[in-house]
Amino acid sequence: MHFGVATIARAATNRGFDVLVVDDATASFDRTYDGESVDAGTIHRTTLAQLDGEFATIITAAEILGEQRRL
Repeated sequence: MHFGVATIARAATNRGFDVLVVDDATASFDRTYDGESVDAGTIHRTTLAQLDGEFATIITAAEILGEQRRL
C-alpha cells in the first residue's frame, strides 16, 4: 500500500483526478527503520492519514458497494 497506492494517488491528484483509496482493500507489511520494527497496521494507517484530504478521499469497500446500489 504505502509504495504503489500512495504514489499513484499523489500522481493522479497532481494530474487533476479526484482520487478514492479504499481503506479495507489495501494493506501494507512490517518494515524496519533505524533498527526499529514498525508493524504493518501502523504503516497502513499512517499512509492513509498522509493521503486523506490532501491527495485522496479515504473510503471503505462498504461505501463503494453502497454507491453502486444507488446507481
